[in-house]
Amino acid sequence: MEEVEGLMVTITVHCPHCRSEEIMRYGRAPNGKQKYRCRACKRQSRENPTPHAYPEERREEILKAYQERRS
Repeated sequence: MEEVEGLMVTITVHCPHCRSEEIMRYGRAPNGKQKYRCRACKRQSRENPTPHAYPEERREEILKAYQERRS
């Protein structure tokens, strides 16, 4: 919840897996982001998650090295 000039703002967080509103705070991640746990599906998530994929340039570099090693 955030307080803006005397007003209370409530932000509802939904589970990204089952879309339930039964979310509880569940500590902090090593990078400082808030972690959440869904009481409905028991899965964990983080606030504003980022994708784990490599950038396209790095992916091509990895695949090229892999192909060279196989031959």
